[in-house]
Amino acid sequence: MVNYWYLGIGINQYRFLPPLSYAQRDAELLHEFFIQAGGFSPRHCHLLTDHITVVSSDSRFPTAEHIQTRLAQLQNNLKPKDVLLCFFSGYGLQVQGQDFLLPIEADPKQVATTGIAVETWFQALKALPTDNILLLIDANRSQLGLERGGFGHQTAQLAQTYGIATLLSCQSDQFSHEPLTLRQGIFTAALISAWQNGCVTVEPLVEALQQQMPRLSEELWRPRQDVLAVVPAHLRYQLIVPDLATHHPQTAHRFSDANLEPGFGAGSRPLTSLAKPLLALSRRGNQVIQTVNGWLNPNQQPNTVGPTANPSLVAANPALELAEPDALALSDEFFWRRLLVQGGLIAGILLFGVILRNSSALINAGNQPSNQAAAPPTQPPSPAANSPAANPMPTNAPIVTVDPVLLLQSAQAAFEAKQYEDANRQLAQLAADQRTPEHHQLLEQTNRELLNKGKTMLIRTRNPVQENQVSDLVEAIKMARLIKPDQPLYQEAQQAIDRWSRVILDMAQGRAARSNEASVIDAANNYSKAISAARLVPSDQAKVYEQAQQAITLWSQMILDLANTRAANGELDLAIQIGELVPPNTPTYAPAQEAIANWRNQPAPGVEAPESDNAVSEEPIASEEPVAEEGEY
Repeated sequence: MVNYWYLGIGINQYRFLPPLSYAQRDAELLHEFFIQAGGFSPRHCHLLTDHITVVSSDSRFPTAEHIQTRLAQLQNNLKPKDVLLCFFSGYGLQVQGQDFLLPIEADPKQVATTGIAVETWFQALKALPTDNILLLIDANRSQLGLERGGFGHQTAQLAQTYGIATLLSCQSDQFSHEPLTLRQGIFTAALISAWQNGCVTVEPLVEALQQQMPRLSEELWRPRQDVLAVVPAHLRYQLIVPDLATHHPQTAHRFSDANLEPGFGAGSRPLTSLAKPLLALSRRGNQVIQTVNGWLNPNQQPNTVGPTANPSLVAANPALELAEPDALALSDEFFWRRLLVQGGLIAGILLFGVILRNSSALINAGNQPSNQAAAPPTQPPSPAANSPAANPMPTNAPIVTVDPVLLLQSAQAAFEAKQYEDANRQLAQLAADQRTPEHHQLLEQTNRELLNKGKTMLIRTRNPVQENQVSDLVEAIKMARLIKPDQPLYQEAQQAIDRWSRVILDMAQGRAARSNEASVIDAANNYSKAISAARLVPSDQAKVYEQAQQAITLWSQMILDLANTRAANGELDLAIQIGELVPPNTPTYAPAQEAIANWRNQPAPGVEAPESDNAVSEEPIASEEPVAEEGEY
């Protein structure tokens, strides 16, 4: 009997590296897919992620020691005909020509000693009793701001040397992408879709990935991403996943969701629907529960927990039991009562705070007439006396006296009403040395909710066009900026801002690299849209901002080059139309405007220029140059 094994490793929260978004989710999603839809035994599926546990001594925590120990344990468990799928999602780097996969404790300054050499992986896999192995590597390096190229070249050579079927998520000169709207890696999404459509051996799987991943990259406005596959000849048609429809038709059906559009296969349909989230993993205790977190068809309403919810989904997940209509109505009544009570309480507290803060001003206003009568007449102050330079205001001096107790009550009310921005602004009125432990705790809770709110903006279901996605990123960055340097979670907020800024630039590059189908207008328009997106990269993110400015300079020049090429071919109207797409405040805007003015003054091809008013004769002027004799040149 053939047993199917899965070893999945996914790492988001690295200790010394920027966090990734969906690495651990990809590993968990494949884990659930193989068990529920692929028929794998849970005892044969092993998962190491930082989401399962945060205890470093736990064997499921993805340290280098635990990963290598788990690989060694497989030598005693596998049999000669068994099949192993090994999946890694995390950072991958090349150092001095050698590829490394990074465990959670890896130090980017000491990769050679803290990373795991890819050759070590191949040696461990080659020592297993079976040759039926498929190694899947989704190695991210774009978050590190590295240039393209490097990782993957040695891995491909090692795969050929050791004779192990290996699929890498991108070529060595590309980046692996985790689109926010997809909520998982492009590589993982294409893998699951291909398996759902019957690509259960290596050769058809590679063919499906070669077709799907570039199209999916374009649909999601990402630079092109192509699978890098090394498959030994004797493993091309090796069965790697049991036939899903034969072994577990119900679970396979549930993963693709009958109420949604069917999964796409090699050449089956466009990938527009996959711009929506495919699956979500929710948790109850330590149990991972699969739920549908979006809908694939843009014209179809989402599944909801209510009278119209998907029966198969509810049956598969008892936690999603349907509520009775009377219970829903009663819940609404309680909600409005609670809303009115809380709203009245908040209004009363805020009014009391305003009166208390301005009590001294009201008392002074009552004594103002008597004071004015006794005071001698004064000259009106000069404008210079009122200038900020003449009357400097200390930047840190509070305008009014703040009552810490009242402020804490007001901020607590705002927090309970989920007005986290208001709660943050109120608590920020206290200097760090004036905050009590209660203030600090509430501020930390508030800032955590601000970050969660920013992340929620990025995964909400919307029309997946670039403008929507970029605007969501900008709003999320604004939310994270509310967390000041002297507040809890400031460093985490800065990491999120840096990561989201890189995603904005990544999306701009994807728009610039989009297929134009030989249309110069489409090409120029894509460059112009890419410039608009790149301009939203925050200027205080120095490295990303510099890259964005370089890209803006390049793309604006490319638009002008397209216009100049058309003008040189005599297509002046088209050249003007393209030139007008150069955005203002770019390096080539002024040259583009000058060229447009010049082209407008030129006559159209085939139209003679008007005669000059000073012309006195229509007779041609004889040339004074000697006429060449026949045969002279």
